[in-house]
Amino acid sequence: MFCHLNVHSHASPMRGTAPMEALVDRAGSLGMTCLALTDVNGLWGFVRFIQLARRAGLQPICGAHVLLGGSPDTPPAQDVVFLVEDQRGYANLCRLLSRIHDEPDSDLATLLGTFGKGLFVLCPDPALLRRFVGILPTDHLYGELRPGRDSTPILAACDELGLEPVATGEVCFLEPEDTEIYRLLRAIDRNERLSDLPEWELKSSAHHFADEAEIRRRYPHCPQAIDNATALARKCQTEWDFSATIFPGASLGIDADLSGGSDQTDTHLRQLVYAGAARRYHSPLRLPLRLRSGQGSGSPGLPVPCTTRVGLRPEGQALAPEVVARIEKELDLIGRKGFAPYFLVVADIVGQKRLTIGRGSGAASIVSYCLFITQVDPLRHNLTFERFLHEERTDLPDIDVDFAWDERDGVLAYVFKKYGRERTAMVANHVTLQPRAAVREVGKVFGLSNEEILAVTRRIALVFAEAGHANLFGRDIHPLRLDTTGFPTLETASAPALNLDDTLRRILNLAMRLVGIFHYPSVHSGGVIVVPDEIRKYVPVLTAPKGVPIVQWEKDQVEDAGLVKIDLLGNRSLAVVRDCLRHINLYRKPKDHLSYHHIQPIGDAGTTALMRQGRTMGIFYIESPATRQLLAKAGQVDFEHVVIYSSIIRPAANRFINLLIERIHGAPWELLHPDLDFLNESYGIMVYEEQVFLAAVALAGFSYSEADTLRKIGTKKSLR
Repeated sequence: MFCHLNVHSHASPMRGTAPMEALVDRAGSLGMTCLALTDVNGLWGFVRFIQLARRAGLQPICGAHVLLGGSPDTPPAQDVVFLVEDQRGYANLCRLLSRIHDEPDSDLATLLGTFGKGLFVLCPDPALLRRFVGILPTDHLYGELRPGRDSTPILAACDELGLEPVATGEVCFLEPEDTEIYRLLRAIDRNERLSDLPEWELKSSAHHFADEAEIRRRYPHCPQAIDNATALARKCQTEWDFSATIFPGASLGIDADLSGGSDQTDTHLRQLVYAGAARRYHSPLRLPLRLRSGQGSGSPGLPVPCTTRVGLRPEGQALAPEVVARIEKELDLIGRKGFAPYFLVVADIVGQKRLTIGRGSGAASIVSYCLFITQVDPLRHNLTFERFLHEERTDLPDIDVDFAWDERDGVLAYVFKKYGRERTAMVANHVTLQPRAAVREVGKVFGLSNEEILAVTRRIALVFAEAGHANLFGRDIHPLRLDTTGFPTLETASAPALNLDDTLRRILNLAMRLVGIFHYPSVHSGGVIVVPDEIRKYVPVLTAPKGVPIVQWEKDQVEDAGLVKIDLLGNRSLAVVRDCLRHINLYRKPKDHLSYHHIQPIGDAGTTALMRQGRTMGIFYIESPATRQLLAKAGQVDFEHVVIYSSIIRPAANRFINLLIERIHGAPWELLHPDLDFLNESYGIMVYEEQVFLAAVALAGFSYSEADTLRKIGTKKSLR
């Protein structure tokens, strides 16, 4: 069975129109057993492609279509397809692609001398093919027969050089009629009118996803080229394993590489955690703080303090048993999972600045708390560690760390310097064509002025809103999960009300077909990857306009490939806190200076009075009108209650907000089930994701992994 070995998906920046799902489905429906993805100058969607191919029962082949040189008026001077033979070839392809992004004028013959091992090369240019002979073995070089090219010169070169020809479809779109969409993409990418597009950019309808019969009709004079495609596919690597986590490897004051699970790494983490615990728990600790059940009593439930003296270990005072037990529980699981390097690297980065705060489920970890990654005591606030990390979890726990907004770039600079640019890069965003931008770009290539385009998009937005598609122009479409089902057309969106002529009507319909196509890569807001050796052997890397290296994958593919992503984000509120402390300390003696890690704002009388009046404008997280109103109505403004308020303020939650206020003021209430005792802290109302997680475990007998999946579904996060 014939196998397509040169295929562009819509993850190929502005050079492919077909979603990967559609390509995989088409290959399966035609009875093909394997399929190559060769997006232009990158592996932009390869991890996602593997997942889709496996689900469809196809063997995925890794490759890239490299285009180099040329000018706006001439085609690329170097036009070659690379296919991966083995894992060494995959690493070399990543390195080669990284190099061509660094040096767009690179010579492929020279690069193959360095990165050619483990790669098959398909070349349609006889002159370039001759240059490759002697650099690669002849059984790794093929002359490529493509649609729209005279096959005579390349077949003659193959005979001369003793090479085999291979037929490909150079698939750029799914159906023959999609050629118009492809040409639109090329015109948008070149920023020129459709009518000015050069002839060599005009792919014919022959570049659709053809079946074997059609391919054979194209090359009746060379049937062996089609058979060679099948034979070559069998030589390519099709088994891919991204299940192993690629941990950072760097010295953090110990003479060991931080590869996951080493005894020395675990020991170093243990030392840091207990040193941090001594600092964290040097004063009396209230353990634990819970709300009593109000079952049948009418009592709203009040905090029940349990004070335990926790001393500093260097002074011989033991940590509280509850603290030690929780630390040991977490360290045991972290060690068995091999996650110690992750915590050590995050702790190292956090240690570069005084003011940081870790967010998300990481706040449930006492290890994170003792490493000063997070600032919330999980024992004090009764947080469940399994929400963060449990036995069945295979992916890395996720910790987002905030820094003052004007210090974040300095932290990134430290990471690149400490771990080296050869081992470090930022995560990419895949910027896609969204509805409004698609209309604008198509209008431009049709020759419309900016004023005309603006007038049209305004009218469209109004009419679509009236037709029940108010969010059309704000809809964010993921490039690798394109689904335009339900998108309006002119026929369903009150077309007469738009008062468009035929040209504008055509522009709009074409624009809707571009929505979700990958436009260009940008830099993720804070995701950083650190690997133990060379990042360019795992994923191609390019340099963003702001000068930082970024990988070609967005965050989902990064995580699915086992790469460790650390989110380092900028937060303006932390800068405000820092500046306030700085100004306060200007008027204090050094011994009386306030420290970010030791101030205790909870329970401050002045703050409490302001919050009870709802006077929290300008206070991050509790300044919305709804939250300010709830603070004033409830009256209870201790930390635990404020967390409930900030979580329950959601659309359509008014009934539960009113119920909460009633129970706070003494209305009787009962738990829905005795096993839901963890709802006591929120007056019997489920307000946290963690409570959904715990309810599934307690009532339905879910495993931690199953409960976490349910939680993700409830938050509408995509499941991979």
